[in-house]
Amino acid sequence: MAKFIGKKLLQYVIVLFCASLIIFGMVRLNKTDPVSVIVGGKQTTEETVANIRRDFNLDKSLPEQYRIWISGIFRGDFGTSFQYRQPVSELIARRLPVTAGIVILATLIAVAIAIPTGILTAVKQNTPLDTAISVIQLVLVASPPFLTSILMIVCVSIVAPGYAFTGSFSNFGEFLSRISLPAVALAFSMIALTSRVMKTSMVEQLQANYRMVATAKGIGN
Repeated sequence: MAKFIGKKLLQYVIVLFCASLIIFGMVRLNKTDPVSVIVGGKQTTEETVANIRRDFNLDKSLPEQYRIWISGIFRGDFGTSFQYRQPVSELIARRLPVTAGIVILATLIAVAIAIPTGILTAVKQNTPLDTAISVIQLVLVASPPFLTSILMIVCVSIVAPGYAFTGSFSNFGEFLSRISLPAVALAFSMIALTSRVMKTSMVEQLQANYRMVATAKGIGN
């Protein structure tokens, strides 16, 4: 068990290291000069540009920039945003509650719908109901969340124009109101995937040998 856990941890470390290299490389492949983003296109002196490069470690070599960046992550320091001129950790912390709320609510919606749907399609396998649900699942998987969100906004604006799904919030009820639409849009693809997995598992159990033996002995469905 210790060997297995160690092997898995090593694999995760390698994956995270490769991902960090790819992210760092993709950012540096952008031809836009970070200094121009920081100054916002305004005219500035060479001394100011040099100070900005020094403050953001842009005057160092790429390997040294990567070392500073990756070592800061282990300390909880994700650097400073070029655009907002604020620590990245503060920007993440400010947006984390809404993002986490959307993910949690989407997961709850997906589980509440996908499990009964998966069981139903397994019991009613190869029936018109199974076919209809499978087509709906295919559409949900093929539709990206951003497109689903746009369609939902249009529908809500027509059906319930007074429903507030944008803006700030001051209590938990308003918080749920703001995250409900994106959570449902995100849950659609999760519903399709989870339901298919549930159906496959149910079909395997319904066709298992122990069920055939139980049925042969007179135990009902």
